[in-house]
Amino acid sequence: AHQGINAATAIEAVTRFLPARSLDEDVILEGLAATRAPGRIETIRSEGRAPVVLDVAHNPDGISALISALIEGFAFEHIHFVIGVLADKDFVGMLTELRRVPCTVYATAPSGVTPVPVEDLKEAAEVQGVEVVTVPDARAAVQKARDAAGAGDLVCVTGSHYVVGEVRALVRLVEIGPGGEERQTGP
Repeated sequence: AHQGINAATAIEAVTRFLPARSLDEDVILEGLAATRAPGRIETIRSEGRAPVVLDVAHNPDGISALISALIEGFAFEHIHFVIGVLADKDFVGMLTELRRVPCTVYATAPSGVTPVPVEDLKEAAEVQGVEVVTVPDARAAVQKARDAAGAGDLVCVTGSHYVVGEVRALVRLVEIGPGGEERQTGP
């Protein structure tokens, strides 16, 4: 829903800069249909496995919007969150939002940047009453989450652009087109 609001805001901004009635509705629809937002509720589907959702939410408001989008867009019994957060972020506020859904947190750390230590993520998750597993390597955390996820579950990778970027580079991404066709969008 929040991406719909973002799209409406963008359309309004563009139309205010153009002469009256110069932007055809078909152009808007074509543009929206072609829009891709990698790392924003981006879904990887694997035969016989729980879907993996990638989302770069990196603050409490972003995590709140992510949770709402997951509730609106997916049927699930449990979410396995792979989360790595940069040191300057409100990770306690982010983990507080996760209490809204039945979940397990796989605390990890993005490489090449200064993250919140996985032990700090673990402690904060435990204070929130959220089940947590520490896995310092993002790739291993995703594997562990996928192995634990049942048929009615989701795996969601979030917390920073860095963690999502690392994981996105490791997996074959399949995008579902508007007509239901699948097309490969990544490695």
